Amino acid sequence: MRQYRNILFFALIFAGLASCQSDEDGTDNGQEIFLDTTGLLLDGGRISSVSLYCLEKDRAGFGGEHWQDYYAKTKTVKDYSDIQLDVKIYRDSPGYFPSDTAVSNAISRLETKYYKEKTSFIVDEMEKYRRSSIPSKMAAWPDFITAYINGDVVITCDKVLYGQEPGTNLSGHLRVLSGTQCLPVGIESPSLLYNYGDQMPTVMSEYLPTGAWLQPDYWLEFDNQPSEKYDNITLRLTLPLLIEHSRDYAAELYKGNNASIKYTEHVFNADCTINFNWE
Repeated sequence: MRQYRNILFFALIFAGLASCQSDEDGTDNGQEIFLDTTGLLLDGGRISSVSLYCLEKDRAGFGGEHWQDYYAKTKTVKDYSDIQLDVKIYRDSPGYFPSDTAVSNAISRLETKYYKEKTSFIVDEMEKYRRSSIPSKMAAWPDFITAYINGDVVITCDKVLYGQEPGTNLSGHLRVLSGTQCLPVGIESPSLLYNYGDQMPTVMSEYLPTGAWLQPDYWLEFDNQPSEKYDNITLRLTLPLLIEHSRDYAAELYKGNNASIKYTEHVFNADCTINFNWE
């Protein structure tokens, strides 16, 4: 599953930052490809929606189903330990990619330059961590979108769970299954709240503080099983974001405008119903 997410991330990088050029300039079928993703980000301005899915924790693959069909259907699980949640950020908004290939290519280069400058403090720490021992420690470039947690990230249930009334924030009972090796926070003067080599938080409410850089996926599970039993529950995610329109900023720079980065606020909500077949 992690391999699938990495493939999807690289595909999004290529689609978001690629533009057309001749084959002689290092292109593939007329489309410029950025093979080295170190220091690159994904444009938050293309965020279109957020979904909350339940996956069956111990299931291998999608059982012959297309992954989108499997994700979308309501799952039936044996108990809470069989639940794995995926918070998935979709970036389906078209973005600014002019039909003039030279213009689009120039904007992509400015966008890349901006990302490299913005993330240089992370790259420096990543390289420092890699050089900190022999053999070199493994350190991967993190997946981040130019958007930021803009308040409390909340997951509630429509029924009593952990003895707490419906609508209570349960994020303290959910933990992050896998994440990045660092956690940048902040917009104008970002820093690493957790650096390479640090023990990363696993509790959802600690992993997603205000100002945290947004990731394309968050994989969650209950930290322990609630005692309540129901035929079904519906979980609701509330995800407040401050979205940075980085592609639009690069386009304004290309036009020679005295551009400032545009930010918009948006609160995304997503529901997920889960059925139970108690054993």
